Amino acid sequence: MPVQRSELGAADTLPKSIERPRARFLRLSPVLLNVTINFMILDLESDMRTRSTSGAISGLTVALLCVTIVFGLVHHTDHVLRVDHSGWPFRSDVTAFTFSLMAYPVLLFALFGPGSFFWLRWALLLGGLAFTLFAHAVIETPGMQYTMWAENRSSDSHDVGSHNLPGYQSVALGVTAVGVAMALNVLLVASCLSMLRDGLRSSARGVADARGGVS
Repeated sequence: MPVQRSELGAADTLPKSIERPRARFLRLSPVLLNVTINFMILDLESDMRTRSTSGAISGLTVALLCVTIVFGLVHHTDHVLRVDHSGWPFRSDVTAFTFSLMAYPVLLFALFGPGSFFWLRWALLLGGLAFTLFAHAVIETPGMQYTMWAENRSSDSHDVGSHNLPGYQSVALGVTAVGVAMALNVLLVASCLSMLRDGLRSSARGVADARGGVS
């Protein structure tokens, strides 16, 4: 019987020995949860600060670059259909059109390139803008774009006698071709300015954060 009492006593005390750590854990759980949440919030804030100074581009710049790509594709399609200002790989000759296709890697690099190469991305975009403005002012003027559609003949002295690929004669298509080219010019200018603003703002935040860290 004494042995039985001893065994019963051990059996009685066993749940208490288990209950104490569990109760202690339950008391500490809210504290641990609060500490974990605070660390997550601090980590998120730190990540947001890093992103704001890492050369990321704004939503406006992203939208402008995406629309620019769309207008660029429409404009290059117009090049191919107009024939006179087309080139390899749609014609045998390597022309300014061929080099203008490099616009798409440049635009994609501006969109998705690493933040550490931000100013290189912007410089390449600026170079693409300069090339486009030069081409639309000297190589294929608005008058050339319009004439090929409105009169179905090339007014370019280097390609006299050629006609547009579908053989259409349409004033509306001529006006549309000029409008698309001009819109592309404006979109590239706006994209460059917007991206420049993003870079200057990121640099200013970086300087402010550095001064705050020193102080």
